[in-house]
Amino acid sequence: MLSISEKNILKSYLGDYLQKYHNIDISKSFNCLSPEHLDEHPSMSYSAKYNICHCFACGKNIDIFDIIAKDYNIDIKDFKNIINKVKELYPSAINEKNIVVAHKRNIIEEYDPIDYTDYFKLCHSNVKKTDYLKKRGISEEMIEKYNLGYDEKSKMCVFPINKNCYFRRSTFGDLKLNTSGYVNCWGEDKLKDSVESDFVIITESIIDAISLEQINDRYPVISLNSVTHYNNFFDAMKKYDYKGNVVIATDNDTRGIMNAEIIKEKLKEMGVKYSFYYPFTHDYKDINEAYLNNSQELIDSYKYLDSVLEQIKKNYKFQDNYEI
Repeated sequence: MLSISEKNILKSYLGDYLQKYHNIDISKSFNCLSPEHLDEHPSMSYSAKYNICHCFACGKNIDIFDIIAKDYNIDIKDFKNIINKVKELYPSAINEKNIVVAHKRNIIEEYDPIDYTDYFKLCHSNVKKTDYLKKRGISEEMIEKYNLGYDEKSKMCVFPINKNCYFRRSTFGDLKLNTSGYVNCWGEDKLKDSVESDFVIITESIIDAISLEQINDRYPVISLNSVTHYNNFFDAMKKYDYKGNVVIATDNDTRGIMNAEIIKEKLKEMGVKYSFYYPFTHDYKDINEAYLNNSQELIDSYKYLDSVLEQIKKNYKFQDNYEI
């Protein structure tokens, strides 16, 4: 059986593999290597620290085992043959010296993830040094509730997801950065302790989610942190054994609607009884834009959705699905 240290050694050859077998300049961004993502603009980057490639558009993380499986048409579940192929390509990888180095690195990276609690406190103390959140309509109550902050050095607003992960948005552009290697859904713990008649709303951005909560907090709202991160939401549903139903409130644009259909189909496969796309507004691209420009339309739209969900709950035992 491959030890964790040996596994980390093999993972460390990802940079070499990308350069040698894919002719990729790992010092720059490159097109996403995921076959599920037709990347029109270079959105993936290589991390020597974590030995992964991360796509900032679709959220996919790829290591050397993933790419070897794809390149050599090996079933991703057939880990033994994937390992053998990596060893074949790098026969000198496993030796005593490398194992010691990998073991030390593993202690730091695998078992001691970064705790950003102090960073969150610092950023929260500086939150009034930017008016970005105010311009986006986020109330002081929500800023306090979700411990939102401002990083003066990077000039970015900071949205804590958990103590080991945060989401940042530039206050002067649209740059988004995620940390800790895995992009968790914001507010995913709202999936806890569910029953079959529960509903949860999922949005693309945290700001959209908070905007909805400010309108009405009747239903829990979770942010995907990008419409293409829906697999993380499915993982969270399994993690918390979510038994309820899902309202998909992705953006009212081509990409948002297209991915909403993908999410619906996957939820159907997972046995979720009710799942549907509900555009809160037809006149604006997303929820926050509607909140800033026509909050009454958003309020009326929410009231209509609420009435629909109440009808579903009344007839819950008698219907198999529902489409708006």
